[in-house]
Amino acid sequence: MKDLNKVLSGKILVKIRDNVLIVHQPDATIRYLADFFADDIYEDAFKKGVYIQEELEDLIIENGWWAQEKEDELKQIPKDIEQMKVDYFNNFIRDETRAFIKKALEKKKTVLKNLHRKNISFSIIPARV
Repeated sequence: MKDLNKVLSGKILVKIRDNVLIVHQPDATIRYLADFFADDIYEDAFKKGVYIQEELEDLIIENGWWAQEKEDELKQIPKDIEQMKVDYFNNFIRDETRAFIKKALEKKKTVLKNLHRKNISFSIIPARV
């Protein structure tokens, strides 16, 4: 119910130290201004030759800093982790199998974390991990 009331109010309360701020949803004018300035900044960056994310992805692969195989692995590992969780649950009464799956799951998570770190170091988008 709280979430519904928050959405219906059109406001978000943010507490910073001892202050409570009320953040209102932007109206059409504010959204228009944001779009206007975003387009202006994009055009300025384009004129200066700043790369967009897709161009950077191609550049890092071309230079060998990142491989398509790593990108594929980055997409596959979360699926593998989910399957391993299912396998762990299905083998709950088998102690040895469960322990093996748990150890392999931790290794997969570590590999995923390391791939994310390396991938994010090339990203112009803020980290999402």
